[in-house]
Amino acid sequence: MTHPDAPFETRCLHSLEKVFADEPLSAVPRARGSALKGETYAFQVAYRAPRLTKQIAVSAHSALGDRVSLRSVGLSPAELASQYDHDDYILRSTPGLYPDPLFPIQEEKGVTGFRHQWRSVWITVTTDADTPAGIHPVFVRFAGEDGEPLGGGALRAGGDRRGAASADASSYRMVSWRLPG
Repeated sequence: MTHPDAPFETRCLHSLEKVFADEPLSAVPRARGSALKGETYAFQVAYRAPRLTKQIAVSAHSALGDRVSLRSVGLSPAELASQYDHDDYILRSTPGLYPDPLFPIQEEKGVTGFRHQWRSVWITVTTDADTPAGIHPVFVRFAGEDGEPLGGGALRAGGDRRGAASADASSYRMVSWRLPG
């Protein structure tokens, strides 16, 4: 059980992770990734609020500008999640709400944080032949109705001359990824 005074939490995750609203998030956080020119790179930022929080503004900041898009990961009901004779290579066999649909985030509504439930935002970075090679940080910011950042600490990854990531404190949750030249 999460303490009622717990802070707003965020975690950068791989795009293949599933963020279920009804279970603890055990996925390993990620701070970097890579893509080749012409590829699309996607990752998630999972978030959890200590209380019902509406109109959370989510924004992405990057030198890549409009090549970065945000969507909210919705939940789909699954009444028959598996057959009785399934193998051991499934995430869950119980009926419930499964993360799947991606919805546009309306600027005036933002996203909603439900008390002690993990949810996620899907970030897509689209590259093309004109995308410069190098490390391109993507900052994902969650803010309350008053514009104040939510949560406590965050991760900021930057590159060294080889493109390896290092971490230090920052006011944003972000992922840094390398586009080879």
